[in-house]
Amino acid sequence: MLYTASPYILCLQTFKALKLALGNAQHPAHYLAIPPALFATVIKRLGAAGLADQARVVVEKPFGRDLSSARTLNRVARAVFPEDSIFRIDHFLAKEAIMNIRGRVLFVSKLAS
Repeated sequence: MLYTASPYILCLQTFKALKLALGNAQHPAHYLAIPPALFATVIKRLGAAGLADQARVVVEKPFGRDLSSARTLNRVARAVFPEDSIFRIDHFLAKEAIMNIRGRVLFVSKLAS
């Protein structure tokens, strides 16, 4: 599959719709399982839409193409999120934990209905 910076993904309206869908959610975690080329743009859009307040961002590695691009991405992320709200993870190490969280969320939602 070819990933591109599609207008839908990068459109500010998309982020405004996300904010509406989150409603009064407290401390949301934005898990960016997207192509690394989109990290900076999506992080900036999260900030512009007001989705960075009291939120966390999880970025899967690779975090940049090299040291210079990683530093640039760090500057972008820190301009939107505080350092203690930025999580850089390895995809393969985090995959099982995320799947466990998703499973628990589905289980709890079935119990609640």
